[in-house]
Amino acid sequence: MAEWSAYDFTILGRNSASVTEVTHVAHIPDARKIADDGQVTARPIYDESRLNKTRVHVSWVSGNTWSNGSIYGTVEFAFSWDRLISGKEIYWIEAIDYRPTAFRFLITDRGRPSIPQAVLYDPDVDDGPLKRRGSDWFRNSALTSEFMIEDNLAISFCQKITFVQHHSNICRLKGNSCHEKEFTWVKSAALFVGYLIGTRNTTLNSLITPDVGLPKGRLSTTMLRGAASGLYFGIAGKKSRFTGHIGAGKEARYLFRASALQFAMGDTSGAHKTASLLASQETFEVAMNEVLERHFEVPAADFSD
Repeated sequence: MAEWSAYDFTILGRNSASVTEVTHVAHIPDARKIADDGQVTARPIYDESRLNKTRVHVSWVSGNTWSNGSIYGTVEFAFSWDRLISGKEIYWIEAIDYRPTAFRFLITDRGRPSIPQAVLYDPDVDDGPLKRRGSDWFRNSALTSEFMIEDNLAISFCQKITFVQHHSNICRLKGNSCHEKEFTWVKSAALFVGYLIGTRNTTLNSLITPDVGLPKGRLSTTMLRGAASGLYFGIAGKKSRFTGHIGAGKEARYLFRASALQFAMGDTSGAHKTASLLASQETFEVAMNEVLERHFEVPAADFSD
């Protein structure tokens, strides 16, 4: 019996889930690097994987969604499964004894990896945790799916970016040292969007605001409204005192961008001090709305609601 047979399931049965989209979920610092690089960069494998002594570099994606919070991070980059899998072979690598068990496949167009346990897998006939029927893909939903793509994942292939809650107790990458387990998704959105605003990076705009255009000048994306709310309360919250003389206009927008970047990089105290150079809370709100409108090229909205 093949090793993967222990993780068999029935298509459309109780533990069957379709696979149309897979996600790479990152912690905030890694998400910033993805934004800077324009890609998820393939890396060596350092955990207990059978591939950890090979020279294989991979980008990780999963088909799972996390009702109790993600165990991988808070910024989710979604990719089309069909596009990632096109022209590539699938190799069974292993199952890892997590809770729940994680099955791992290597997706590659570079041939068989140099470990004896790697076996070419045929999703049309093999009785493992990943199957294909016609053009439709399915996975065993009782397990954690971990797909190792032997390539970089260009942001141009990404379909959307969302901000998700971290699992409150479990972090697969950082363990007990992970501070993002305490974050709301709104704070994660504010930290990431604040970084994009501060660095004037507009390359991800369409991934965060994929459905703009609702009437009444309102932003139609929950993600961006959440980010704006997090920026407003994170920077102009109770600790900010507006004692400066800079009113609405170009200088106010510069100060908001600067405070947003400070906040994104963890310097909350510095963000408060920068924002305090503005004349009033109203000035801050106007500057924030103007920057968001111009940066994301969407209608202005009142984010302080």
